[in-house]
Amino acid sequence: MEARDNIARALRLIRAHLDMDVAFISEFMGDWRYMHFVDLRRPDRDPISVGDQILLQDGYCRHIVEGRIPELVADTADVPEAMAIPDTIAMPIGAHMSVPLHLADGRVFGTFCCFNFTARPDLRARDLVALRMVADQVAKKIDNNGYQLPFSEIEALLLKSRES
Repeated sequence: MEARDNIARALRLIRAHLDMDVAFISEFMGDWRYMHFVDLRRPDRDPISVGDQILLQDGYCRHIVEGRIPELVADTADVPEAMAIPDTIAMPIGAHMSVPLHLADGRVFGTFCCFNFTARPDLRARDLVALRMVADQVAKKIDNNGYQLPFSEIEALLLKSRES
């Protein structure tokens, strides 16, 4: 249980650090993605929940992994491919960041994502770097089946990202 708690804390920390409304870790399983971890700024506004299974074609994750949508979208209104996804309006999604979780053998486990209900023109490449650093550490732990990422490592990574 400690391992899952550490990943949940890492997700909460990066969501708060990036000041986003929702953060989640999903696993790809066939044509579906399974929500393993979800962190919400406001629990009363929960467009997704742990345990949800969502078709890959209905979300951003697959499009980002396949390069059709950028990993960082500060304003979804500026990206026609994002606006074509029904959840962009339904949830709504105004800004989105996502990186693949690559395992050591090259497979994509799923994605590490954050989104905001409104556009975030202040998001920059360094924010994506912070997300990727945390995601890479989580992927290593998933790959090792350890799920134990010490919280102090996450804090150090975020401090490092602020300095760059």
